[in-house]
Amino acid sequence: MFFKMKKIFLILSFIASAFLANGQNLVENNGFEEFLEESNGQSYMSNVKHWYNANQYENTALFGTPDHMYSAKREDGARRNFKYFQPYKGKATAGLITYMQRVRDYREYISIKLTESLKIGNTYEVSMYVTNGNHSAFGNIGTNGLGVLLTDVPVKQKAYEPIYEQPQYFFEDVFYSTDWQKVTFTIKADKSYRYLTIGNFLKDYNLKKRYYNFDVDPQSYFFIDEVSVIETDGKDPEPEEEPIVQTEEPPAEEESMLEGRDVNIQNRFEIRGTEVLIKVWDKREVDGDIISLQFNGEWILKEYSLKKGKKKIKIKYDPNGDNILVFFAHSLGKEPPNTAAISLQSGKHKRVMSIRSDLKYCGAIQLVK
Repeated sequence: MFFKMKKIFLILSFIASAFLANGQNLVENNGFEEFLEESNGQSYMSNVKHWYNANQYENTALFGTPDHMYSAKREDGARRNFKYFQPYKGKATAGLITYMQRVRDYREYISIKLTESLKIGNTYEVSMYVTNGNHSAFGNIGTNGLGVLLTDVPVKQKAYEPIYEQPQYFFEDVFYSTDWQKVTFTIKADKSYRYLTIGNFLKDYNLKKRYYNFDVDPQSYFFIDEVSVIETDGKDPEPEEEPIVQTEEPPAEEESMLEGRDVNIQNRFEIRGTEVLIKVWDKREVDGDIISLQFNGEWILKEYSLKKGKKKIKIKYDPNGDNILVFFAHSLGKEPPNTAAISLQSGKHKRVMSIRSDLKYCGAIQLVK
């Protein structure tokens, strides 16, 4: 899946190193290798020279805490954090949460003061390497929204809320990669920008999400390395034929069945045996909501008009499957979005929940044992 630039020309390609040789990088410690002390694998951004946490208040029980991630050999030869990520270069990276399922609108940001202000009217190339890591405990959700903000004054975060600024660049589509990818865009400075901030500037209701793995605390997490801001001659470099970003797409058959819509897992249900009894109905006034249900890639209910009466369906847990129950909305009724009430029962364990879907994403429930 490819992501697009908004108003700014975004280049998704590797750039020949010779092109950058003529400019000076305005980002000090661009690989996060200069720090106060070696950590056991993870520390706060206060450990990193020149960079800092955009949250300077730390006045609540929960506040944004971006990470300094360290991966070096221990005395026994093992590598700290090696199973989660390998730095693009050196021993360290930055890491930050761009979405957290259990805390609404939770965001983390890293900032730096550039060595000099951008010159108004001049063109600059901004780039960084990003990865979501190797199916780590730090993430496993692909999202849009990661962005770069250039400002003439520092921006500050009060707790963990999104910073309400319009970034010059952000991922408009879902991004997820276990390999390092270089992202580059160019900007013609319209202000004397001196500060650079990286993070997700969108609110949760604007996010697109796709789940690639599942853990006890689902998040979208990005490792960041080799950040640069370099003045150029204003000419756009030639992109290579092969794009950089290679995201992990669902199988072509599933994509076709769901018409390319993102799957948003909104709840999980723990089952006690192998069978689950499903009951589904219209949560609000019956207004023409039409849904289909898909389980493990197969339709178990097709184009059903939700009613006040409860439709009953039985499904079986597959130990080798994803066991994701997907709600596909064919129509949104008179009062969008399409909201269905559902009850799940396995043995004596029962839960009632709501699922929301629209014409861009499918709400879903994952069955777990």
